Amino acid sequence: MIRVLLIDSHVLVRDGLRRLLEDRGEFAIAGAVADGREAVAFLRRRAADVALVAVNVPEIGVVEGMLRLRRYHPGVGLILLTEHVNFAVPRGWARRVVAGFLSKDAPVDEVAAAIREVAAGRRFVGGDLARRWALDRLDGDAGAAFRELSQRELQVLLLVAQGKSVGEISDRLCLSPKTIHTYRQRLRGKLGVRSEVEMVRLAHHHGMLGDV
Repeated sequence: MIRVLLIDSHVLVRDGLRRLLEDRGEFAIAGAVADGREAVAFLRRRAADVALVAVNVPEIGVVEGMLRLRRYHPGVGLILLTEHVNFAVPRGWARRVVAGFLSKDAPVDEVAAAIREVAAGRRFVGGDLARRWALDRLDGDAGAAFRELSQRELQVLLLVAQGKSVGEISDRLCLSPKTIHTYRQRLRGKLGVRSEVEMVRLAHHHGMLGDV
């Protein structure tokens, strides 16, 4: 049986996912935790093949949590369950961190298929997300620009959206203030905006942020 670790900050979501997956008889729920930090600690004690990460928006803690999971437990396949169909996932995640992407509206059969594929070492993108991203490429949607952001650029963007100052971002990411200024300027250029207010609004419009 495929061992699945559930990661979500809401107990009700974790319990619901547990029941849906256990009812299929092909998955063993290794455990359920609230965040990436708890997941890393859990995986030191028990094994899992796949981690199902449910998230509303890619907050900085989620980004860091998934990077930490990948660093310390590279054998665990990560599947991201997102609430936003128009969530513009950075390509860096797709290449280096997350193996599967699903929307929270995905039917349980699709969730099961994603778990099987990722457990087998393959990648999986849910049908509604795949359609949306394909349309983005055809339409030249600005969401495509977000998917070109590096992991560090995404971290800076999320911290800017939280209202953090250059000094605070510098301390959080262990980078010089000059480097942070460079990242902010680069973000404005990549996203085609003139100010950070416009940048944050655009990020919110494309499902990158919550209500900021």
